[in-house]
Amino acid sequence: MKQIAFALVFFLQDGSVDESLTRLYAKKHNCLYICQELSKSAINYTPVKCACEVRFVDAKTVLIR
Repeated sequence: MKQIAFALVFFLQDGSVDESLTRLYAKKHNCLYICQELSKSAINYTPVKCACEVRFVDAKTVLIR
């Protein structure tokens, strides 16, 4: 059975998505929070480009945080 999840996806320099880094969250708020924190610049830190998107996944085969 498919379950809805919020995928935190990371973009490479060329704009493509690196699926090996994608993380799944049960709650939209958790996904958005992590993405916002990683997108902020700070001293000694380079921000990353990321986004949250809805995915339908098989909960028995993937880890949803």
